[in-house]
Amino acid sequence: METQKFGLRAEKMAIDLLRAAGHRVQPGNCFEDKGLKIDFWVWSPKMARWLPIQFTVDKSAAVSWKGMDALKRGVIISWLPGEDLEVWAVRRGIDLQNELTTLFWNQIDGLLQGFGPKYLFGKWNQPWWQSLLPR
Repeated sequence: METQKFGLRAEKMAIDLLRAAGHRVQPGNCFEDKGLKIDFWVWSPKMARWLPIQFTVDKSAAVSWKGMDALKRGVIISWLPGEDLEVWAVRRGIDLQNELTTLFWNQIDGLLQGFGPKYLFGKWNQPWWQSLLPR
């Protein structure tokens, strides 16, 4: 139960981190979070679109079943070290902020390059996906 509570706090810290770094972030609504496992959406200026993100602090889960399940659903999995998020949340250091946001975007770029945009865009271009996009 403590791990689950920390996971929710970590999601909020990740959203706060990305916003502090100047990124547009929208938390997932209840349906998106529970039904589709979209924790938040982040605007990608490079791709000019909102990206659905499932977030975790567990790297081993992100690169195993949890990550593959997310990708099958068209959701991008991302992880950041929980300890570093906690340190950033307390101190708000710009160097750590830059390090963590760079790690976040490198993961997303790697997944998009590895799986190819067509795989994820094919899922995202369906009408029901389009209705989910933040306005």
